[in-house]
Amino acid sequence: MLKVPSFLIEFITPIVKATHKNGTQLSFYTMPEYESWKHNLTGNASGWSIKYYKGLGTSTSKEGREREEELALGSLRSKPGTHLDQMGKLIKYSDFVNKELILFSMADLQRSIPSMVDGLKPGQRKILFCSLKRNFVKEAKVAQFSSYVSEHSAYHHVVNGLGKGERSSLMKENISTIVTNNFDEHVTSKSVLKDHKINGGAALVSASDDLATIGGDMCASATGVVRVQSRRKAEMFLVRTDGFSCTREKVTESSLAFTHPSTQQQMLMWKSTPKTVLLLKKLGQELMEQAKEVASFLYYEEKMNVLVEPDVHDIFARIPGFGFIQTFYSQDTSDLHERVDFVACLGGDGVILHASNLFRDAVPPVVSFNLGSLGFLTSHTFDDYKQELRQVIHGNNTVDGVYITLRMRLRREIFRNGKAMPGKVFDVLIEVVVDRGSNPYLSKIECYEHDRLITKVQGDGVIVATPTGSTAYSTAAGGSMVHPNVPCMLFTPICPHSLSFRPVILPDSARLEMKIPNDARSNAWVSFDGKRRQQLSRGDSVQISISQHPLPTVNKSDQTGDWFHSLIRCLNWNERLDQKAL
Repeated sequence: MLKVPSFLIEFITPIVKATHKNGTQLSFYTMPEYESWKHNLTGNASGWSIKYYKGLGTSTSKEGREREEELALGSLRSKPGTHLDQMGKLIKYSDFVNKELILFSMADLQRSIPSMVDGLKPGQRKILFCSLKRNFVKEAKVAQFSSYVSEHSAYHHVVNGLGKGERSSLMKENISTIVTNNFDEHVTSKSVLKDHKINGGAALVSASDDLATIGGDMCASATGVVRVQSRRKAEMFLVRTDGFSCTREKVTESSLAFTHPSTQQQMLMWKSTPKTVLLLKKLGQELMEQAKEVASFLYYEEKMNVLVEPDVHDIFARIPGFGFIQTFYSQDTSDLHERVDFVACLGGDGVILHASNLFRDAVPPVVSFNLGSLGFLTSHTFDDYKQELRQVIHGNNTVDGVYITLRMRLRREIFRNGKAMPGKVFDVLIEVVVDRGSNPYLSKIECYEHDRLITKVQGDGVIVATPTGSTAYSTAAGGSMVHPNVPCMLFTPICPHSLSFRPVILPDSARLEMKIPNDARSNAWVSFDGKRRQQLSRGDSVQISISQHPLPTVNKSDQTGDWFHSLIRCLNWNERLDQKAL
């Protein structure tokens, strides 16, 4: 294929362009090539203007085609500081690799690896330089600071700066902004107006006038100040942050719109066949026959390792033929998620809550079989356990995976006298409840969101629930029922002594703090998923935020279908006799 003339071509665009006032223009495709040319200029530097390019996004398609025509690759050790001779028509493969590919790779590494001297990358060093030069002591907008760094440090790899958007908009109105560098002078900017028409009339200044951009859409010349009317809307960006990362998106034609739903169906697919399953059941002898069936099926037919809890393992150890059952050390489950591929639960919703408590951080996928009293979260029936487990392991006839619901969990932490209490950080699946306990007085709870006081609860208490927990205590207290895919927290008061205190739904980015003030009449109590109930004294607080690790549960059909089925099956949601026809 390499012998075909058009098979292997090179498509690169200039990094730097030098333009002389006499019209001469030079293009440089590597920085060593540009630095070598600049060094050889010696005393002939005046009259040259330099323009830096960020890549294909700021180069024209014409420049790309010109470069293709200039180079025709004929045939395939690297030395720092060298560069490819751009004047030749033919280059060797070795030169192409050593003087182009490796050169750009080394330049990329230099930008990516921190220096051993100060621990900063080149880009970070330039940003620090600009911060010191500008004497930044307050917060600055990303777009404004990016433009400042680009202008004053020749750093063209910051987040797409404001300057790029402004230049793009101006060029569409026949106004081009050129960054001029005379080597011995400071960086200045010059704008050239070319046959610009204002409201259908003649331009107020000619192309020969010496213009300088004042700011916004104002230009100054020898004839005065001219406002350039723009026919296009100002460009905008949308910055998204989720508390863990920040992304910036350009808004096409300044039109804000949803590109897709914020929540979508998730599917579990294995890259390799799972090998280990954790089998959870109710404690005691109850459901042992079902556990024996499932364990035998997974071990003998699916060739999987079967783990159970230590108490259940003691029961299996007394049953002949179940020596293959394994267990783990219950006092340390920090690495349990690294051993287990998925979890099979036998019982009701309590077994799923127990699975959530076992895994402090990441949780493997959970498939649950309804053998309890209510089973709102257990959508699979035990009669079909073999087929259901095979689908989890191998997929079904139509797809190679199964639908799952990523159930949000809350991370809570208890503080005493402003200090975090050791060992008091847990993830909860259902709810955090702060209430008055057995005290006869109204509870008084100060509620903060990101350290800002939002309200004071005076009543029996308050519930902070996940969408999964919205159908539990929160619903009984008058809160809304929310689909588990909705990223939110439910803030539901318990019997508030106020007619206007209604339940609210907060975004999952909220960080709540429930604090017992020093002037409260009594202490309060806090519980997590109905367990670990403990007292909160005056001055104590509990902080609540979204956990990074959800609980993934395997769906029977899909996320929405399972949820509505549970609402109708367990809570008789909107069940009534049909109205007779007239």
